[in-house]
Amino acid sequence: MKTVWLIGILLAPASVLGSVPEITEHPVDQSVARGAPVTLDCGARGDPEPFITWYKDGKQMNLKEGGGDHVVQLPGGSLFFLRTVENSRARDSATYFCRAENRDGSVDSHPARISVNYIRNKFGEVPRKIQVLEGDILRVSCKPPEGNPTPKIYWEKDGMTLINDDFFIIEANGDLLIAEAGVEDTGSYVCLASSADITRRDTPVNVKVVRRAVVIDRRVVPRAPEISDTYMLDAVTGLVHWTPVKDVSGYTIRLTANGEAVTNITVEADVSQVKLHSLDPNLVYSVQVASLYGDQRSEYSLPPRQLAYKTHEVVLVNNEEIPIKVWAIAMAIVIIVTLTIVMAAALLCYKSKKFASRHSTACSEYGVPRTINWDRPWDDHSPTTSFRSQNRLLQPGAVGAYEYAVPSQQQQQYSGSNHYASNTILKPSYYEPLNMNVPRGIQDTSNSSFDSDYKAPLDVSATR
Repeated sequence: MKTVWLIGILLAPASVLGSVPEITEHPVDQSVARGAPVTLDCGARGDPEPFITWYKDGKQMNLKEGGGDHVVQLPGGSLFFLRTVENSRARDSATYFCRAENRDGSVDSHPARISVNYIRNKFGEVPRKIQVLEGDILRVSCKPPEGNPTPKIYWEKDGMTLINDDFFIIEANGDLLIAEAGVEDTGSYVCLASSADITRRDTPVNVKVVRRAVVIDRRVVPRAPEISDTYMLDAVTGLVHWTPVKDVSGYTIRLTANGEAVTNITVEADVSQVKLHSLDPNLVYSVQVASLYGDQRSEYSLPPRQLAYKTHEVVLVNNEEIPIKVWAIAMAIVIIVTLTIVMAAALLCYKSKKFASRHSTACSEYGVPRTINWDRPWDDHSPTTSFRSQNRLLQPGAVGAYEYAVPSQQQQQYSGSNHYASNTILKPSYYEPLNMNVPRGIQDTSNSSFDSDYKAPLDVSATR
């Protein structure tokens, strides 16, 4: 019976006996860019045929064959990523393995890692303006974006790539370090981060290296000021005045009485006189002044000046002199203004006298009153006999006759309106012209015919 049983077992089908699964194809590590597809292979055999499941970082993945989000399991058991994802919500970068399992047991594949290569867009915030002194350490910060693999950092200055050497040092965190900055290091610096064949550029950082001021050690020889005046304003008040000294930080006034020091007074550099109050009228005071140069002091002025009592009032006068040019300009202006006033006054006086002489009543050399009235109207009461007016002409005479207005003996009156005479002319009769209308050969020395012929003016307006 035992022999028959052993022969039956040996002759039984393999499907009845079964076998533990065996991995025929293991997945391998892969590096892929974000968004690209990738496949993790897995093959197994066994009796019965094993069932394949996938694990991610030790946890079983909930996948259905031929379905899922962006990851599906193929019919042969391989894991296929339609696209690789790497963000805050999902990451495909992980360690994967597959497990083949049947009723006789299970077996795991070798682990395989998927690395999704990526680099984010934004850099961290850093100062965009830097100013340092020449010779100081210059550090330009860079906060590169996150990436896989870790981004490689390099720098550009004004478009030129900087080489990491003893002068330009790129630290592990991405900062650029210049041990001793020079004026030539002023410029625009840009941090660049490169990962997975992608390069990101940060916003430029403007760097200014300021030349350090050169301090010249100028030795100043302390010089004591010169006291110009010392007075006693009254019995208990004194005044001391000195000539200012350049490049001082202040002054010290030493007051002594009868050879013994009384007090020291320190004042600012812009002070050049000091009043001393509450003095003892029974003591004799002397003053000296010294210049201060920071922590140094000059010798006190010599000799000491005594405060002598003065009965007159001391007037503080500004010692600044007015420039000669200003004096000259001022005097020229005064002279020009004075001459202008004198000439205007002379012209006004001349005009006034001329006007008064024309409008005043005067007597001729023969005692006949003479008045001068300009543009006086002719009216019924006017004694004038002048014909020099509008529309009043002498009657035409012979060739060579004078046209001259002569007053009649009867002082004939002329009537009419809007008739004006230029002058009132009163002359003695012997100034009247002779009659020019007498025949040739006869000399008439009288004015009777002239008077009869020109006794009345002819109104030419009536003949028009």
